[in-house]
Amino acid sequence: MTDTEIQNLVIEMVDTLLEASEEVYEVMKNEISKQAKKAIPQFKNFLKELLEYTDAERKEAGRHEEQS
Repeated sequence: MTDTEIQNLVIEMVDTLLEASEEVYEVMKNEISKQAKKAIPQFKNFLKELLEYTDAERKEAGRHEEQS
């Protein structure tokens, strides 16, 4: 897999996590967390940071929607 393909995959993962309904997001988040426990340390850290980022972005988006 090339670097560009990996970057595109990561972008697609982030988009999917950000656009998912709350229910779907929680299911995805739980599954990613389970898989992260089995992953090599570098990938485990990436998945942890991915979930932290998407959590923060979803919370921020929710605040903007409430203010509208």
